[in-house]
Amino acid sequence: MRPALDVAPSGYRQIKLKYGPYSASRLIVARCPARFHSKYILRDTIVSDTLASARGSAIHEVLQKISEAHAKKEAIGGTQVNRWVEEAVGKYPASYEQIKLIKDAASAYVGNPSPHLNETTRCEKTLAVSLFEEETFTDDVAPNFAYVKVPVTDEVNPWGRELGSSIYFTAKLDQVSFDRDNRIITVVDHKSTPSANQNSDHIFQMGCYALLAALHSPGYHVRTVIHYAHPRLNFFAPPVYWNDEDLAEMEEELRMRIHAIESFRDYPAIPGAHCDYCHMVQLCPENRKIQEQNARGEINLNINSMDDRIRLARQLRVTGVLYDQINRKLKDDIETNCPDSGVALEGLWFGFKPGEEKVDWVATDRKIREESRRSNPEQVQSLDAILRKYGVDPEVFKEWRGEKLKALFKLNKPELIEELRGFLVKDRDTRFGAHKI
Repeated sequence: MRPALDVAPSGYRQIKLKYGPYSASRLIVARCPARFHSKYILRDTIVSDTLASARGSAIHEVLQKISEAHAKKEAIGGTQVNRWVEEAVGKYPASYEQIKLIKDAASAYVGNPSPHLNETTRCEKTLAVSLFEEETFTDDVAPNFAYVKVPVTDEVNPWGRELGSSIYFTAKLDQVSFDRDNRIITVVDHKSTPSANQNSDHIFQMGCYALLAALHSPGYHVRTVIHYAHPRLNFFAPPVYWNDEDLAEMEEELRMRIHAIESFRDYPAIPGAHCDYCHMVQLCPENRKIQEQNARGEINLNINSMDDRIRLARQLRVTGVLYDQINRKLKDDIETNCPDSGVALEGLWFGFKPGEEKVDWVATDRKIREESRRSNPEQVQSLDAILRKYGVDPEVFKEWRGEKLKALFKLNKPELIEELRGFLVKDRDTRFGAHKI
């Protein structure tokens, strides 16, 4: 890996880009060339924010404020967290549907902040580099490359998207901290995904961050940490250390990917996991092809080979994402404008239908604690404590499927049921969908 320089080296020429500046997310988007073409070449207006991307943006914004407060050793109250959540959701309206999840993620992070925070920590730090190629007159000699650090401040441009072809690669790091004694840079990246499964995109993204951090701070070792911010997870993955060989491989992969994209001549749609984050499902060439085939009565449902299975899986992936988007838009509108009447079609009614009455165990536990605090402030009782008193493991109780109150009845512990009876908080779930009439 070539070190970053502060000035352009003599005898080198700057590499200009048609579709830069590049970032990890831009290269990941290119997994579907049609999406890359729409977003970064045609620069189509985004049709709508996906729920997943809006949720992630809102969580990142709140966690940034919490991290900065922790780094300054400032107290963080519940009212302050609520205000930060409200402001973030207001900025990313598509995340409104998951406002409780965002609040829970913020509250979880307040109690379990990054262990790498210190007085050097910077959040949402933008790094950028330009790339220079050695000018050589010998055809059989591979040119050397050199990077030049480009100062990018929030005042100039927070994302580096309008800085033109002079920027080769850029990234906005969620959190970067320095250990000056041991010469270590730690990059922490927040992920709002509900799954902590191995993800090749996450690994690639962290490699990009590590490379940029190393280019900007030569002489430091770099480690990256993924923070799984979803409240159901709320943990920090073990640090990954990037040695010189790892960074050199990352540098080569970046150059290969960028050169390939700059050379694209066609932009096919390639459905996959990235469809969940796509802004252009309605305009997707794969989806349009399906609609045209359907209009002509030519949808091919025959499966005779693996190619047929792949074809149908691709079609199902695209139409499934489009269905989810339409369903969410209709649900949001009905909830706002006609929650009681819904929309009636011949034989169907779209709206909210109440489900069976269930116990809200979170609210029940809160009620037990509040009433216990009023009656005996020195010894606050909880749902877990009541369960243990009657020989029920709280962790096993949480794992039971379905209606937990029925499971308690099956234990034949009338004293437990009687003690809980006065605390139970019940609620009804409402399910949006198409109901037969």
